[in-house]
Formats: sequence, structure tokens, C-alpha cells
Amino acid sequence: MAQRTQALIIPLVTAFCFAFQGRAETLLIQEPWFYPPFQFHIGTDVGVNFFSDVNYGVNPVGYSSTNVEWNLYAIAPFTDTFDAEVELSFWRTTKLDFNLESAVLQIRKQFLNDVQGDFVSLDGGLNYRLVPKRRLSDVATPYHNISNFELFLAAGKEFSKEYKWYMRTFLWAAVGQANKGYPWGKFNFNVKGKAYANYLLGGGAEGYFGAGGEKIINVNRFNSYANIKHRSLDLYAQFGYISQVWGSIIFRYTFRPYARSFPDEYNAFLLSFDYPFSF
Repeated sequence: MAQRTQALIIPLVTAFCFAFQGRAETLLIQEPWFYPPFQFHIGTDVGVNFFSDVNYGVNPVGYSSTNVEWNLYAIAPFTDTFDAEVELSFWRTTKLDFNLESAVLQIRKQFLNDVQGDFVSLDGGLNYRLVPKRRLSDVATPYHNISNFELFLAAGKEFSKEYKWYMRTFLWAAVGQANKGYPWGKFNFNVKGKAYANYLLGGGAEGYFGAGGEKIINVNRFNSYANIKHRSLDLYAQFGYISQVWGSIIFRYTFRPYARSFPDEYNAFLLSFDYPFSF
């Protein structure tokens, strides 16, 4: 009986300890460390973001928007080196009522694992994001078209002492293409560390760059970022708490110091809850 109880508790505790790691940066998992096999995760994010200008935006000039988001996701690690994630995102913006913003499927494969002795952890994968056509008329919707594909790689390094990590850092990079328009590139650089037993602190920078040829954004006649040469850099900070009973809760604040042909003077607040379970 004791052995059976231990066999159930250890994987759960392991999963809770990983809960903050996988999804703290953005909506999809980006860092190259994987959950244990069949330690499934479900969760939700609730947040508000707003911007007071659109760089190179006209009709009108100085357009602003306040946006509320609610996201639901599920993560399924099928092996030590392969997992899948699905997510639904719902937004209400100044222009559009609360409705589906996007639906996304992501698959990942791990190639190297520094926890098991490799110099770094390395993974790669593909995600596909479906965006309703009506949402593309809003400059707050940051996608290029209805069908959006991304190929990505991530490399990370863990620093540990006595078999327990105290700091992790990684770099994620992606290239994307939609069913219409020009490609784009993204990156996310992140550093996080443990504070005491159950607290985690982190932060980083994210970039998003479109390869289109246009720079003027006609706000009232907008039709996605497919042909826009947009640029943005976001800086963010995170704070998280892990409970061995209720999962993890994470707060993230983001601000945008640089934007070209993209929403500017941008701030975002996001609260996330992640719950792991197994059968």
C-alpha cells in the first residue's frame, strides 16, 4: 500500500514542480523541457491588455483598444520526448464582441536533454493556428491570416545543485507563414529562477517581425498583418507560486518599448492556472 501511494505521489509532485516551467512565457509551451509521460495538464489564462496607439496607424490616428482574453488549454506528453498541446483563445476587444480569437494545435519533439547529461536541451516542432476571418479586421488581432503555420526550435540550459535546479534559461525562435501574405519571425528569450521552495521569478524579451512591404495601417479598413512590415519588442516579468495540492498559479506583466506598424504603448496583465493529472 505504501509503495502504491508513493508511486502515485512522486509523479504528481514532479508534475507540480514542472507546472510553472512549461507555459509561463506565452500561451503555448516554448521552453525545451518536457513533462513526464502521461502527466497531462489542463489550465486557463485570464487577462487584460491595452494599447493607446497604433504606430503608422491612420483612419483614425491614435486608435486605442482595451482587450479582455480567456484561454483554455490541454497538454498531453505521450513520451519523454514528444508532446501535443491544444488551445482555444477567446477575446473581447474595443471593436469586436467576446468570441473565439483563435484555435491552435502544437506538436513538439525533444532532441537533446541537459537534465539527462546533454550539454543543452533542444527541441523543435510545428504549430497551426486557425483564426476566424472576422477577427482579422481588428488591429488587436496579431495574426497574418486564417491559417497560420510556425516551425520552431528552442535551446535551453538548466543550472542545478544537489539534483535540484535553481535557474533555467532558454531561447525560442520561429518562422511562420499563413495561407496568404508574407512570412514572419519570432523569438523569446527567458530566464527564471526558484525563490525558496514554492516561488518562482522570471522575465525575458519577445520579438515579432513581419516581412511584408507595407507600413501604413488603415485601422478602419484593416485586413490582417499579412502584408505589413511590422516590428515589436516586448519585455515581461513573471511571478509564480506552486502548490502540491492545487497546481500552479502565475502572474505576468508585459510592456512594449518598441513597435513599428503595430500596436504601441502596449501593456498586458495575465493570470494563469495550471493543473496536472494522470490516469
